[in-house]
Amino acid sequence: MTSNPQSFNPSSTQIPATTVGSTATTAQDIKVQPVTEVIEQQQPQIQNQQQPAQVPLEQQQQQQQPGTQDLLDADPNANAAVTYDENSNNTAGVSVEVTQETLENSDLINWTIFQELLMMDEDEEGFALSLIQTFIEQASGIFQQIKDLLTQESEENLNELSSKGHYLKGSAAALGLQQVQNQCERIQNYGKKNNFDEFKLASEAKDIGDWYACIQDAYEKTLTSYDESKNLLGAYFGAEL
Repeated sequence: MTSNPQSFNPSSTQIPATTVGSTATTAQDIKVQPVTEVIEQQQPQIQNQQQPAQVPLEQQQQQQQPGTQDLLDADPNANAAVTYDENSNNTAGVSVEVTQETLENSDLINWTIFQELLMMDEDEEGFALSLIQTFIEQASGIFQQIKDLLTQESEENLNELSSKGHYLKGSAAALGLQQVQNQCERIQNYGKKNNFDEFKLASEAKDIGDWYACIQDAYEKTLTSYDESKNLLGAYFGAEL
């Protein structure tokens, strides 16, 4: 089993500090910035703020789903959010409205952490979305590096895989992407030959090839959780991610 999502800890968690659209070549090359510094720069009083007042559903639709009113006008029976399938966590034609409650009830998102990001939008509109976009841009590059490393078995590459899993785990945790975080933690630990979650294949691992197989399993599940999270948040923000 994977580890339980941890509570938001600004002092220990890091997020990418590069601009949207940048892609680092290695986990070590990526410049990271402590969450505490981001909070100080974007919302100095965040720790003292109360949770924002509940926004009426109609206003949420206008703010989070720009352009959906045209779809409602065309088809009065259409749902406001027409890009997300609740059952599959993927974009689809048959969809449900993605609201705060959707995120709170999703096992993909740690709402306690994610709402801290949304509070930053009070000082700088679109800041939370920009963090998600930056993570997506950087993660796509690191996923390709992991894919390449999985084709070349060596102790050195095994350690590098662990390092990349560790970096992505921290970034995902800072954004509340808990399923991505959990799977990246598996990559991190299997790269150290540590069967921390009693995964059957890891329990029976005898050589480096077995540990690579464990990482392959975790990598594939990471990509699935990543795509599902990206689609969910894209529908929530009304943006293509």
